[in-house]
Amino acid sequence: MTSLMNDHGIKFTFSDGVNGQSHALNCARAHLAALDSIKTFPALVLEDDVSPATGNLTIPEVPKDADIVYLGVSPFGCFPWARPYVQRFGHRALYNLALASTENSDWLRLHSMAGAIAILYMTPTGLEAWRMAILAAIKRSKPFDVFTAYKMTSLNVYAPHRPVFLEEPSLQRPLKHVTPEQRLRWTATPLSPVEEGMIVNAPTKGGTIRARADRRRDHHLEWSLLQ
Repeated sequence: MTSLMNDHGIKFTFSDGVNGQSHALNCARAHLAALDSIKTFPALVLEDDVSPATGNLTIPEVPKDADIVYLGVSPFGCFPWARPYVQRFGHRALYNLALASTENSDWLRLHSMAGAIAILYMTPTGLEAWRMAILAAIKRSKPFDVFTAYKMTSLNVYAPHRPVFLEEPSLQRPLKHVTPEQRLRWTATPLSPVEEGMIVNAPTKGGTIRARADRRRDHHLEWSLLQ
């Protein structure tokens, strides 16, 4: 990470990680500590197992209303935080439910996405919303990126059409039933924009489900489960 930052002329500091038996809680507490160290904006929080998706870390001009920008992506997203969905799926992100729509030729607007490898905090409002989401996850001993995914419809959250950072395969912990090649594709593959009414399939332990992107009263989209 030191070489990566120095090679691109980025000033940085390290925030200590957290050791413990729960990977989810360790990640949540480590990210919380990183947020608590931020004093000026914008501020980029990188996990310590990332690498550049390309040799160029330049990003387009960030939308003026942006609260948070994700420079790394994943294909995982969530249904809204509502009792029927929590009862059926728990506080869990599901593959193929990352929900993003086209904002312009440079940017996607994020409506739901779990993942936190590279987050650019643009405003105190965005940071505080993510801080409260992390605290809610810690209280329930759940993955914090699910709770930040829930909050995306209340803020202006963006991602470039092509990710800037991805997870470095050589630094990933082994996962059951997932090959290193599959793991790499999760963060190396750009998100496909979704439009209102689009239906996607998502695999779950109970079988494949179908979800439709519905328009809320505002400009955001959210998934609804099709029976």
